[in-house]
Amino acid sequence: INAEYMGNRYGDNWNGEDLSLYSPDQRTSKYSTFDDPHDGGRALRAAVRPYAQRVAGRPVSQKFDMNGGVYKFVFKHQAADGHRAGPPPREGSPPPPTVIFVPNLHYPNGYSYEVTDGHVIEQPAAQRLIYLHSNDRPEHQVTIWDPARGRPGPRRAFLKYLLVLITGALVYAAVVAYRRLSA
Repeated sequence: INAEYMGNRYGDNWNGEDLSLYSPDQRTSKYSTFDDPHDGGRALRAAVRPYAQRVAGRPVSQKFDMNGGVYKFVFKHQAADGHRAGPPPREGSPPPPTVIFVPNLHYPNGYSYEVTDGHVIEQPAAQRLIYLHSNDRPEHQVTIWDPARGRPGPRRAFLKYLLVLITGALVYAAVVAYRRLSA
């Protein structure tokens, strides 16, 4: 539900809740301007996220880690049995593009990306990444991340695992020490 009359004081004027994405009470500017499209927005980091707007094939998976700022999209342009997922291209024509919305809200200072093949055209003002895959492989992946948070991958996953392991060892040592002192 999204309505102008919803606000922090009375919610949606029905049951006191306010689940709207926009509320005039949340605005930081007194006057209506279009300088900041997010002004008055609520929970926008959860609602506005990267996604594939147009796909040159059949989507396989799409995942966005809001806290880590990592978006992964996988699609197939050709089925395993050799049949194309979409209409066949004309002889010698490039494959159709895959267009991904990359919101400035999550990547205000830009983003980094990696693709399995082909090439990319970035359109930051339009908040778009255009991916032109090659026909060398049936499955394609696009990964987008915030460079300030570091490149995603096995090393980053290993460091998270190591942190959990060390934390567990410290908690175990504290429990053992407490039991010895209590005995």
